[in-house]
Amino acid sequence: MAGYQLNTDSLGSTDWTGWINANEKVWKGYIDITVNNWDTTGVPSIAKGGCMELGGSIFYFGDTEAITGTPSTDNLNYIMATVSSTNVALSYTTTAPSWIANKGGWYDATEAKRYVGGCGIDLDNKFTYGQIRDIKYLNQNPTLSSSVTRFYAVPLTGFTSATTVHTYGTMIEWTAVGTAWIPVALPHGAIITELYSQVIVPDNNIVVELNRSTLASSAVDTMASNTHTGDGSMGDTSISNGTIDNGSYNYHVRCLRATHSDTAELYSVRIQYTITNLLP
Repeated sequence: MAGYQLNTDSLGSTDWTGWINANEKVWKGYIDITVNNWDTTGVPSIAKGGCMELGGSIFYFGDTEAITGTPSTDNLNYIMATVSSTNVALSYTTTAPSWIANKGGWYDATEAKRYVGGCGIDLDNKFTYGQIRDIKYLNQNPTLSSSVTRFYAVPLTGFTSATTVHTYGTMIEWTAVGTAWIPVALPHGAIITELYSQVIVPDNNIVVELNRSTLASSAVDTMASNTHTGDGSMGDTSISNGTIDNGSYNYHVRCLRATHSDTAELYSVRIQYTITNLLP
């Protein structure tokens, strides 16, 4: 039998408890089409009790069910879901699916079969590896048709090099020379497009930099820099290494007052960036 669609049953009906349980599983992230025969002899099939969400409908597998077709040995076998009016059936293919933006998912050439997972089969007919896609995640995180601009207001508090550099959260004040370092938290994959800062500088200058440091050696790269020689604001759009890579780098803003004759303040640091995928 194929996985069947769970309809919204009337309160007290015989299927009410099952409908609640399946919805609870989906809500808690139990959206995988759990396979059996993991690393054992025998082609994997859908395990009894598995449930999944497709196109807003929840499907439940009331019994162990074979995935149709013969998986190819030593190849990636894509598991595809075909939805009818009341149920869903799964089959193997070795043809890679394509991303269909308006549907928010990976489909075959006919756009009738949705990719939901993949597996490998070795020469002894054993399920050697697998990947079950979280369908709900794919629905909620499609590739955007164009980039979206976002802004990050840097909190003006952090580590300072001297007691004459004061961080108040809403501004940094210098009563003598010194430096302040502020950690920056930006989403992985974001693309920096501008470093903006606003100051009051009665003399000399304030330098505001966006930097990254490698996790392995702490070597520092300057990504953008504003050198203020008077009151006002400015922005740097000439960004180096602008794509955020949180797996390899730490990021921080460095605020430097190298020479000093009178009190100076930094009032705002803002980072503009774009994204091409939906992010939290």
